[in-house]
Amino acid sequence: MEPVKNSSPFASKKVIIGVVAAVAALILAYIGVGVFFSSHFYPGTSLGSHDLSLKSASEVQAIIDNEVSEYSLSVTGDGVDFEITSAEAGASLDSKGLVDDLLSENNPALWPAGLVGGHDLMKNLAFSSAGNGLADIIRTHIDAFNETATSSVNATIAYSEEAQQFEIVPEVYGTEVDVDAVIELASNAFASMQDSVVLGDDELVKPEVLQDNELVVAACNAANKMLGTNITFTVAGTAAATLDAAAIAPWVYVAEDYSVALDDNGIIAWADTTAGSVNTYGTTRTFTTPGGATSTVSGGVYGWIVDKEALVNDVKEYVQNSTVGTYEMPMSQTAGAFNGVGQADWGARWVDVNLSTQHATFYDGDSVIWESDFVSGKPDPEHATPTGVYVLNGKQSPSTLIGTVEASTGEPEYETEVQYWMPFVGNAVGFHDASWQSAFGGTRYADGYGSHGCINLPSSAAASLYNIIAQGDVVVAHQ
Repeated sequence: MEPVKNSSPFASKKVIIGVVAAVAALILAYIGVGVFFSSHFYPGTSLGSHDLSLKSASEVQAIIDNEVSEYSLSVTGDGVDFEITSAEAGASLDSKGLVDDLLSENNPALWPAGLVGGHDLMKNLAFSSAGNGLADIIRTHIDAFNETATSSVNATIAYSEEAQQFEIVPEVYGTEVDVDAVIELASNAFASMQDSVVLGDDELVKPEVLQDNELVVAACNAANKMLGTNITFTVAGTAAATLDAAAIAPWVYVAEDYSVALDDNGIIAWADTTAGSVNTYGTTRTFTTPGGATSTVSGGVYGWIVDKEALVNDVKEYVQNSTVGTYEMPMSQTAGAFNGVGQADWGARWVDVNLSTQHATFYDGDSVIWESDFVSGKPDPEHATPTGVYVLNGKQSPSTLIGTVEASTGEPEYETEVQYWMPFVGNAVGFHDASWQSAFGGTRYADGYGSHGCINLPSSAAASLYNIIAQGDVVVAHQ
């Protein structure tokens, strides 16, 4: 058996050197690959449809610049359809800085980890646009679309003539697009270079107040409470006007805060119309004497006048409180009776001064309590006895009648003492005795014996009238 020979020291050194050399080569190769990937992109890296595997920084920068220049965003949905290019929006992207940042994330010492999986760089792209270029373009498109779009309408209340009450009108969804919502959506998509965005319900201008909103429900209830008002207005006990739901409904409106209010102008207009159907002051009345003679009379100072300010205030209070009942209409001037506009509005006691027959009759109900012929004013504009419905203003016995002062003389036209003075047109025209008249009635007023406007009476007739007539008695002077 041969003895075992010892290995040569020289041979062992060669092996060690070989191993070290191999390891050094591997290290250098590892480092070299790491250095390569510090300026090149890993395999499997992409930018959208572009494969960036093993491409250099300059190559990727060129691809990004081209991608940016050709980029556009499509905006569709809700009836909208337009496209925005990067050039239109004045968009820019620092491609060199982006590439440098992306490559700086590559760790040369850990490059094998970068070979695992794919890398899509689209998520790293981020546009910046100059000023409000993108927003202005979007606003221009949306504003143009909205010109023909229908607006959404909040829920509200409206009066139903059929139901005779207020009902909730549901909200209406329109086609108007919310420009601010589109700007936000499209700007985010544009910044990340998405190809398109589709608008939906979130980008529509929606009603802010829906039919089940507690404010709408409360407004409807409050309005219907007002419609519960039902008032009969009377004049001298005679029904003259009605305030009901049909009249009130047009005055009720919902304010911006959904509180229910009344339209003052509507109430005033109703008061004006109502007053017009009640006021007899200055109107033409048709009347019939107890003896059966029918005449008309216009003018004068007597008659009903509605106090419209008080009526408006009363109506507001009644409606706010849902009042039901019968109330006398507030008046600034009253009369003796109410039979409607155009009819006699005085009471049982009145003096009929018939200028055509030159005869006066004092009635108390159906009874004649005094009558007499008279002489009235001359038939000229200056002296004619005024027609109309008046009241006796007072009585005086004796009294001095003083005419108008004449400018040429500075003296009154006349100054006459009478025993009985009973004025009914101010203190200027009235009944009085006229001892200077030799006769009364007929056509004397037109034959040169007419007065300055007063009703001249025989002394005895004036005395008896003076004894029975009272201040406030109605005098009806007519043709």
